[in-house]
Amino acid sequence: MTDLLRFKLNIQLFADDPADPPQDPPAASQSNKNPELDYDKLAEAIEKRKSRTEEGALKGILKEKGITGSEMDEALKAYKEAKQNKAKAEQERIDNIIKENNEFKKAQLMQNVTNEAKTIAKELGVRDDRFEKLIALCDRSKFADEKGVIDKEAIKKEMEIQLKDVPEFKSTKNIVITKGKGSDVPPAMTDDEEYRRRKYGKNKYYRG
Repeated sequence: MTDLLRFKLNIQLFADDPADPPQDPPAASQSNKNPELDYDKLAEAIEKRKSRTEEGALKGILKEKGITGSEMDEALKAYKEAKQNKAKAEQERIDNIIKENNEFKKAQLMQNVTNEAKTIAKELGVRDDRFEKLIALCDRSKFADEKGVIDKEAIKKEMEIQLKDVPEFKSTKNIVITKGKGSDVPPAMTDDEEYRRRKYGKNKYYRG
């Protein structure tokens, strides 16, 4: 056996060097795994590609019909204008639907606010025939928030503020005094007359 091997083999030369272990392949960078995409630009690029494909198909159809040159250019222009007008009309239709829906929601909210205000007005002793005048004096912008949530406390507070100026809007016991024969008792005043008397009674030009 030794005669067959003219040169001795150094087995150690084929052994792994512990000081220089094999390196692992480089890991893929995180940026390659999750590349940042501009979706607006992607959408724009897709739309352009669709537009080119559509225009190419349209040109093919026009050629089949024998339309070429300037006639084709005019036909393409007319097609694009018609498409834009159709898109504009569709957008206007959608906008009108949204507008009508918002107006309906607003009207519904105001009705709900009015119903809630009537309940609160009764609790405060407001006369039924004076409710509309009282609610007209109030700042109703405070009665509901942007989400349409009704603020009962705000309604009550605003009504109480207004009632300080028009207390005659509240229900009172009606005491009717009839003017007897030879009596100087004046006839009962209406709410409006009572309000004017309290507001302008000290003015020397006030005559009732």
